[in-house]
Parts: sequence; structure tokens; C-alpha cells
Amino acid sequence: MRITVLALAVVAGCGGGQDGGMSIDDLARRLAEAECRQIRRCCDAQEQMGLPADCAGALAPILEEEADIVDMRAGIAAGRLAFDGEQAERCIAHVDALSCPDFSAFLDEAQAATGLECLDMLVGRVPLGGLCEESYECESGACGAFDPATETTHCEAAIPPGGRCSPDCEDRFECRRCEGDLLCDEASLSCAADPAIVPRTRCDGV
Repeated sequence: MRITVLALAVVAGCGGGQDGGMSIDDLARRLAEAECRQIRRCCDAQEQMGLPADCAGALAPILEEEADIVDMRAGIAAGRLAFDGEQAERCIAHVDALSCPDFSAFLDEAQAATGLECLDMLVGRVPLGGLCEESYECESGACGAFDPATETTHCEAAIPPGGRCSPDCEDRFECRRCEGDLLCDEASLSCAADPAIVPRTRCDGV
């Protein structure tokens, strides 16, 4: 499969503002650089056809838009969200260390492949019961289902061990989080301490 700039838009999104590490303004470029390093390592020459010479330069603006970083900055300004820059540095190291099959799962939005290093970049400030639009705004990491009667959504408890979960979704940071250090196991579709990652081919999902 040939990689185009538009095809790269499936990759991860994050958001921001605590002291230490990178700032939210650096995030898109740093994550783009890490993903481009992996693409060049994991994808063969045919799959890399159409990849720009400045891969990170082309990918960073897409990440900025796809990750809704503008909305995340607004969440920080409103006190609904914080960005942990030191955790973001650990996320970049995590992406660099992924095996090629696991990197493919990362591109395919799998929470287990994302790891807590990346999910924990976002620190929700909205307490249980508070109004929310995205799961990353909630302290629990879980924005509940839309209530048609009130036309609102509220922060609710995270999914307990063994609870039903989704390992992937349109944007991994909007997924309802598992409790604590648990992640969603792709094989059982339940929250687990040591989640499985379903193997992908090297550039599957790109």
C-alpha cells in the first residue's frame, strides 16, 4: 500500500498544559517526527512511495488538526484539561520503542499499543457527574453516553477490571478509559492489566 499525506491522517492525537517536558505547541511536530522514524523503519520501499521528503513537516499540520489541539488549548484555558509535558516526552520514547506490528496497531488507534505513556499526557479536570464533551476532559477518563432527555453528557466512572471496552475508536483519546493502570485487551474486549495487542502487518492501518 502506498503512503500518502492524507493516509497519514489516521495517526494519534493528544492535548495540553503542565510544567516540565515539552509544551503542547511542540507536540504535533515531535509526534510526527517519531511516527516518521517508525514509518521509514517499518514500511518497505513500495509502501513508502508518496511519502514526502520532509515527512514530519507534512504530517505535523495534519496531526495538529486531527488531534483537535485547538480545542484542547481551549480546554486548558477553561481549566477543564491539563497537558503533562514530561509524560508527553515518555510517549515519544514509547512510540520510538514500538515493534513494527505494535506500531501498526498504534496507527490503527489500539489503546493497548498506545500505552498509558501516551494516554496519560492528557489530565482531565472535570469531576464525576460534571458536564463533558470528550472523555479526556474527565478526571476518570470517561465521558458517558449522550442523554437525549437533557441533551447532555456527564463524566462517569472508568471501566473496572474485566469490564467491556473498545480497544480502538475514531480517536483513542476520546475512548472511555479503563480504571487505573488497566488498558483495553483487544482479544477479550475487556479491561486488563496486561492487555494483548492483535498483530498487524508492518504498515497495516497506514
